[in-house]
Amino acid sequence: MPADAVGESTDELARRLALLWALDEVRQGRITRLRAAKLVGLSPDEFLRQASNHGLDAIDHDLCDFRRELTDAP
Repeated sequence: MPADAVGESTDELARRLALLWALDEVRQGRITRLRAAKLVGLSPDEFLRQASNHGLDAIDHDLCDFRRELTDAP
């Protein structure tokens, strides 16, 4: 998509598209929120804020999944 079609720089457009891709991967259960944050270069807190802005809850899985995600933390 050309940057001039949306009035944004190519870098900003790439950043937004990467975030949308990561949010979709999380929704589909293919990656964790922590992994998504790393992939798009955001802190976990900032990723969760962005996710919330797009209707994605911070936590939507059971305790076992939550423990697994915590073990992925640095």
